[in-house]
Amino acid sequence: WNKILQDERLAKYLEKNDLSVIFYPHYEVQKYLHHFQPGSERIILADFASYDVQTLLKESKLLVTDYSSVYFDFAYMRKPVVYFQFDQEIFFSKHYNRGYFSYEMSQLRI
Repeated sequence: WNKILQDERLAKYLEKNDLSVIFYPHYEVQKYLHHFQPGSERIILADFASYDVQTLLKESKLLVTDYSSVYFDFAYMRKPVVYFQFDQEIFFSKHYNRGYFSYEMSQLRI
């Protein structure tokens, strides 16, 4: 995730399109937030003490997530979700069993 936050192409895209990214990691990852270093002033590191996740969900236009169930809330609001699962093979072989939901097959057409 840090590499994405520091990616020069992302910084240029945000600037060119007058956009911002709010990086709000899972509650258990929040304690490591100080290790992340955004590559642009348009990337906000959001901690749970300062940002309400429900408000972020309502106000955001796009969600990028890995495996978080928060995507159900976003999809229910008929907003676009991008799944970024750079560690999919390791995740499903060592940490979590695949369930009935297929990330590859999920598409909501509006």
